[in-house]
Amino acid sequence: MLRKRSRILSAKPYNKLSRRLRNLILSAKNLITGVFPVFILLFTIFLVYNLFVINKIECTLGSESCPQEIMEKLLKYRASNILLLNQKKLSSSIQSSYPVEKVNIGFKIFNTLKIKLEGGSASAHAQVSLVNSLPSLELDSTLGSTESSSWKKPTEEISAFIQTVNFISFELWSNGQMTPTASNESKLKLLFTSKPEIEILKSLYSLTALIDKYLDIEEILILDRRVFLRQSNQPDIIINIPFDEDTLAQALQSYAYLTTIKKDTKVIDLRFKNPILR
Repeated sequence: MLRKRSRILSAKPYNKLSRRLRNLILSAKNLITGVFPVFILLFTIFLVYNLFVINKIECTLGSESCPQEIMEKLLKYRASNILLLNQKKLSSSIQSSYPVEKVNIGFKIFNTLKIKLEGGSASAHAQVSLVNSLPSLELDSTLGSTESSSWKKPTEEISAFIQTVNFISFELWSNGQMTPTASNESKLKLLFTSKPEIEILKSLYSLTALIDKYLDIEEILILDRRVFLRQSNQPDIIINIPFDEDTLAQALQSYAYLTTIKKDTKVIDLRFKNPILR
């Protein structure tokens, strides 16, 4: 009888340990059951957030890629999240700086911000310099004379002068705005003695578009309101800003004929109603 009782007493510590172990396992299960959904939720949020982080930006202006100046403005949105992007503020920022009528903002899986600009004109790349004085041209010293054999072409004199000045590169837009650019080379070079008015810059933009439509010009040199066009082995062309578009368009279309009228023509002056050949 005593031996049997001893066996019963020795089993009690084991039963207590077993119950504690079961309770511990049950508590762990309850903890896992409660924490695991939270972990899954946090992981899902983390995953979704990162799927919409902007790593790449695609921007088009009409059918072409956006100019570098617009792209540089958009780079600050890289690494931000499209879900937190203030699209209205972004649209206003672009439209306040560039002459576009509509800004479409979208997102392409994965991590690509897509921006499509509509209704705007492409910019004209220009190099601009503010100078104390403009170069003196032999053309001006013989004003009224049709004899040109003794003097250089105006574009040759201007080209020599611009080697001595410093230029800053800009993009010229149809609304007359100019935005800085990192590019250094351009066939459009502007020399001003004072900051030009918006209307002059608008007229200049329209002029460059008209010139590109009718002629293949190597260089467009602007001295305040006078425009000099240079082509290899062809006479220089002089135009004033502002200009009459219809009259100038007719003259540019007749350029090939005008070069045949007078032998050794150095300048075709289109600042007047009738072209003057010198």
